[in-house]
Amino acid sequence: MQKIERHDITLRILFTFLTCGLYGLYWMAQVTNDVHAVSGKPQCAGGGKAVLFSVLTCSIYMYYWIYKIGGELVEARYRMGLALDVVEKKIYRNVIVIMTLVSIGISGLQIILQSFDDEYAKMNPDLVFMLLFWVFIVNVAIQGGLAALLLWFVYKRSNPSPRILYVLMFLLRTNIFTLGFLQDSLNDISDRQANGEIELQR
Repeated sequence: MQKIERHDITLRILFTFLTCGLYGLYWMAQVTNDVHAVSGKPQCAGGGKAVLFSVLTCSIYMYYWIYKIGGELVEARYRMGLALDVVEKKIYRNVIVIMTLVSIGISGLQIILQSFDDEYAKMNPDLVFMLLFWVFIVNVAIQGGLAALLLWFVYKRSNPSPRILYVLMFLLRTNIFTLGFLQDSLNDISDRQANGEIELQR
């Protein structure tokens, strides 16, 4: 196993937001390579290729990637005798609740802006309002339902592996925070390496 460097998760999330996601692609590549180095048994493409495939498929590949890389990291931690998941339930809960509210807020704002659009203004205002209102209600139902499913999964799952949870978090569009969860697990391995709890293999 190679030496794994510890990285500041908060800064990486901030840089990803400030660069409109571009830094997140670099982070994805780095996480992929680190997980491969930890496991020694890659289950998906290397960092650069994973990013390229994600871009070429308009992010569709990322769902396959998070399932495979999450499983690879969990299996590596299992072989090392470590807990499969280092993220506390309250962290998952907070991210799910906050991102659901943000997503609902953004969709509501989009609907308000659309209602003032000239193209919609030419139509029956009452009909437009009702249509947009029901679109918003459906969106709230979908987002709320997915959030409820995720919260149930966080607190009721019998399998401690976070692999499926990572995929569900991606469906909620919490990609950046899910990268943070993977990084947290890698940081834990880095700390244990530094403390001599995990023997380095050359």
